[in-house]
Amino acid sequence: MPDSRFLDRAGRRLSVNDNRDAALFMSDILNLPGLDVIETREDAHDYLIRVGRRRALDACPYCAGGPMVANGTKTQGLRDTPVHGKRVLIEWSRQRFLCRGCGRTSYDQHEAFDPDRRMTKRLVEYIGRTALRLTFTEVAAGVGVDEKTVRLVWSDWSEREIGRLEFATPRWLGIDEVHLIGKARGVFANVEARTALDITADRSQKTVATWLTKLPAKETVEIVTMDMWRPYYDAVRALLPRAVVVIDKWHVQKMANEALEGVRKALRADLPPARRRRLMHDRFVLLTRRRDLRMDQQIVLEAWTNEFPLLKAAYEAKEDFFGIWEIPSMTSGDAREAYRSWAERLPAELRPGFGALTTAVGNWSAPIWAYFDVPGGPTNAYVEALNGLVKVLNRMGRGYSIEVLRAKVLLAHGASKIGPMPKGKLLRDWQGDLTPPAFLRRPALERPLKGAGNTVEFITTLKALPPAPDVHFGIDLSTLARLIEEDAI
Repeated sequence: MPDSRFLDRAGRRLSVNDNRDAALFMSDILNLPGLDVIETREDAHDYLIRVGRRRALDACPYCAGGPMVANGTKTQGLRDTPVHGKRVLIEWSRQRFLCRGCGRTSYDQHEAFDPDRRMTKRLVEYIGRTALRLTFTEVAAGVGVDEKTVRLVWSDWSEREIGRLEFATPRWLGIDEVHLIGKARGVFANVEARTALDITADRSQKTVATWLTKLPAKETVEIVTMDMWRPYYDAVRALLPRAVVVIDKWHVQKMANEALEGVRKALRADLPPARRRRLMHDRFVLLTRRRDLRMDQQIVLEAWTNEFPLLKAAYEAKEDFFGIWEIPSMTSGDAREAYRSWAERLPAELRPGFGALTTAVGNWSAPIWAYFDVPGGPTNAYVEALNGLVKVLNRMGRGYSIEVLRAKVLLAHGASKIGPMPKGKLLRDWQGDLTPPAFLRRPALERPLKGAGNTVEFITTLKALPPAPDVHFGIDLSTLARLIEEDAI
């Protein structure tokens, strides 16, 4: 064999002058106990390592009898993890055995090789981890297999690894959706810990219920924030009946902006082209809160609202509706009364345009106004942040499937958030109304709850989690954002 240069594990270069020394060296590099390196070959991109071993087989794997006798060999090529940046192919001369008892043949097995694929188990792990940050094509080129093989290996590996995840049940669960690959996907997060918990293939009630069913210690969940999506609510009320459901205020307030947009578009339709374009560009001024407007934007707003009194009324209605959430020391009762007063002041000509908003508030009254009774005013802001990160991942890797995106989030290296479970309860004296809105009631949801009427002593009925020094809260959102920015996933 020509002179070659190798690195030992400490990074020192070794001179190899004959095949025997090369075999001993590669045996050390392979680290596959029991296999003898017979020959090694090397070119600019690959190592070929021929191995074999002689051993006896005590019992037949089929009949458990014997005796077993050697019956020739079969050479099989198996891929291994790269060495020194080169692809590795192991040619194993596998011993074949014949059972004198049942007449069947079997082959020598080595625990380092995957029983279902022609590669080592460590290569399966290598493909799984590497494919989280590189494309399947890049991984395939680096290890010496085709792209389809990498895809299949990674699919099985990621499913297994995700199945091993055991996230702590959150005290505050956030549920939302993100639109990916032409479909709305369910997103689950631990809002209190600011971590990602899962991304599901869709947001149907069946899918959400299945996810909640697998949640351990369901009594741990005290708050669930969500938008006004009926399948979420039905699933949560059926499986987490003691949790306080709070509709994210941003989804409610967004409807006021949409109503204002409807008024603007109706007025714009009757304007000449130049002014129509101007009003289109100034829409962001109308959607901005008055307190956040710059001086020049305030002038633009005043010009449009002075010219169109209906637009002014719509803007004021939007601002007043947003203002309900800003009144200090509000309770749900105060908020209901403030909303009732707002609805009564709404001009008759604006009521059709704000109809979707008033209908939604009427249908979802209890979970909307529960926001004011829960300390801190819970929102889904961190779930929305997770949605944004997932969208960035999707843009960075066009062609990703939902399974790939899910794995990239849940298996992001170094992003797991580990720590002690918080003590105590988020809700200490909850006396809120847990009755589902009338239009959402189902026979299965009308089971009587303990307590006086519809008022439930929330804190006294919950069980504490068993003590644990550290738990896995999920995938930390700030770390995930950093990894995406560094192109590390």
